[in-house]
Amino acid sequence: MWRRMVPALALATVFTVVVGCSDDDNPVSGNGNGNGSEDISFSADVQPILTANCTNSACHDATDPQEGLNLEAGSAYGNLVDVNSSQNSSLKRVDPGNPDDSYLVRKLEGTAPGFRMPRNQPPLSDAQIQLIRDWIEQGALDN
Repeated sequence: MWRRMVPALALATVFTVVVGCSDDDNPVSGNGNGNGSEDISFSADVQPILTANCTNSACHDATDPQEGLNLEAGSAYGNLVDVNSSQNSSLKRVDPGNPDDSYLVRKLEGTAPGFRMPRNQPPLSDAQIQLIRDWIEQGALDN
């Protein structure tokens, strides 16, 4: 009797493992593979958020950047990562590996003193903030 059941049990086990490991319920993160295993790209994922929300003429563009923080493409990474915040010098603007201790995250989440960023605009979505948090957690790579 066991000889007849072994193939059926093996097939049921394989089916359970395959279905149980499906990532259909996982949100797409990073640069779009859907399984969260790829690094988040600064240039492809983070910079577009900064450009769309932070670089208008009254904020963080090259003309007159608030707090000396130019967030335009080509300048943003060097002005963010491992740079002390001008408003709180005990924190880095982006502290690689530490989103909770990164001033950028605190400003985006509204937990830092002063205005929540982006100022005079709707806050970033939870997904956008999480993407930035994840990028920092992954080491804030210049990729």
